[in-house]
Amino acid sequence: MTGSQIVFPIADAVDRRLVESTDWSQYDSAAILSLFEGSGIAVETIGISVVDKTDLVDREFFITSFRFVTSSTYGTDSTFVAVNVVIPGVGAAVFTDGSTGICQTLRLRAEEFTDFLATHPELDAQFPVIHCKRGLRVSEYSYRADKKTGLPILDENGRIVSVKPGDGYTGPTGTGKTYYLA
Repeated sequence: MTGSQIVFPIADAVDRRLVESTDWSQYDSAAILSLFEGSGIAVETIGISVVDKTDLVDREFFITSFRFVTSSTYGTDSTFVAVNVVIPGVGAAVFTDGSTGICQTLRLRAEEFTDFLATHPELDAQFPVIHCKRGLRVSEYSYRADKKTGLPILDENGRIVSVKPGDGYTGPTGTGKTYYLA
């Protein structure tokens, strides 16, 4: 993969060793939350196992770090986020998202945090662990599809053209999903 990576945050080696060496499957959510609260622990990467976002719908987890990656693998630049999580009773995992849901939400949170630190130079802080108590939620939508490829048709701004009830569209359609932090 070609591209650049923006890592948010970068933990020191002691934090990484603690996060990577802990058997997270033995902790419930209260124990994980108490461990992270006030500790400032964040990890650069834990890269354990990949989890499908559908497995995180309505399932509690903790975001320990995330990384934005810009790739030109498919001919055009696209950005996605790789999210490191700890799932109570399961352990550490990672998932990716390139949509207007999770990726956009984490980008905005990172920008807000960076802006806050810029106005408070006396603080030496790392991005906090995010407790997703209600997991993810999913939004399903229908879109206008290309007759030959079945891929979504995009408008002049590069956004997927949705099919809305009663809009009179009778051509081919597809179904997509966007995931959000609940």
